[in-house]
Amino acid sequence: MTGPIRTIVAGIATLETEDPVLKPALTLAEELGATLHVMHVFDLPEPIQAAYEERMIFDPTLLKRYGRD
Repeated sequence: MTGPIRTIVAGIATLETEDPVLKPALTLAEELGATLHVMHVFDLPEPIQAAYEERMIFDPTLLKRYGRD
């Protein structure tokens, strides 16, 4: 099934400088009349993860499933 592109998601690597993906993604979204969502993903530092584990806000089974060795 094909149709018009209505949403574009662009992952950027840094918040400190202009990412080379951002301008082309913005241009494409403008040309297509699409909504652009910009994402920047990062790992939580260990002390922050520990706080979630202690409060049980963060599901500890997720660390087993997706955590690093």
